[in-house]
Amino acid sequence: MLVYIIAVAIILTIFFDLSRIASLGAIFYLVMDIIFQWGVLRRIRKVIEAKASIIITSIVLDVVVLSALYG
Repeated sequence: MLVYIIAVAIILTIFFDLSRIASLGAIFYLVMDIIFQWGVLRRIRKVIEAKASIIITSIVLDVVVLSALYG
């Protein structure tokens, strides 16, 4: 896995500047966060006693920030 990460880092530094790499990292983090929260909402919300309104609000705010970065 470490070799793959190094290879991706080398490819990114060849093709993109530092600000573009940082924005890609932010976009991937937000997408991962949305997927994680959706999984919590669908699978284990009742087990961990999480409020659906808070999770949905967090997903909506992530989408808003993601749309601001993407657009």
